[in-house]
Amino acid sequence: MTPFFVKEGTPNFALPPGPQGDEPPVGTNQVVANDTPLLWEDIRGRNAVAIPHTSGNRMGTDWRFYDAELEPVVEIFQGCRTSFEQLGAPYVAREPLDAEEMKVDGYQPEGMVSNAWAKGYRLGVITSSDHFSTHISYAMAYTEDFSRQGILDAIRKRHTYGATDNIILEVRMGGHFMGDRVRAAKPLPIRIKARGTRAVTRLDIIKDSRVIYSAEPKMRDVALSFTDTTAITGRHYYYVRLLQEDGMIAWSSPFFINW
Repeated sequence: MTPFFVKEGTPNFALPPGPQGDEPPVGTNQVVANDTPLLWEDIRGRNAVAIPHTSGNRMGTDWRFYDAELEPVVEIFQGCRTSFEQLGAPYVAREPLDAEEMKVDGYQPEGMVSNAWAKGYRLGVITSSDHFSTHISYAMAYTEDFSRQGILDAIRKRHTYGATDNIILEVRMGGHFMGDRVRAAKPLPIRIKARGTRAVTRLDIIKDSRVIYSAEPKMRDVALSFTDTTAITGRHYYYVRLLQEDGMIAWSSPFFINW
């Protein structure tokens, strides 16, 4: 295991290791400022990926660093905590309802995933459960090769999505699959297929952090198509968010478009 790179003099940063090894406590502010790039250099060349998690709290990031090769995806939701999609999105902590949770975890809005996308970072999404949550955070990867390497390759392609239940979600744009980089000279249809564990009550297509299309299917099986014909210039990202009647949710990885 690669340790944190902590400041000199930090408690437990000595040999022999204590119960936590030489790592500082969870949520510490004792890591060095360039801890993340140091981690990347440690795992580079090891067939590894790094996946940022809890990005919008004290254990997260302000997105000052990014490595497109080693960080293909990000944890958008964690069952042990909350969502880190963007402020105001479903399950993102907010005052006053989540005041105690925000106090404990030290929420920082600059760590929301939408801020990374706004910087041009090409990050797909997964969800994960951490230590105290099960069956409410699924990291989904599309691959024809079910080996360890096949799954890693799918993650590197960002052919992934995250969900809080065993929801099936497939999103394509033209001939491209969710997570792909796309170059196009004309509008391409976004085609969505989904199968919920309960009825899907809302389906949003989000462009550059703004909902541009919504549907209310009110059924478990969903198939629809939408084409964005507005402002087809420059660079944009699109992704899909699905909500069920029981509150369960799924997020697709974005398409990263250069019109």
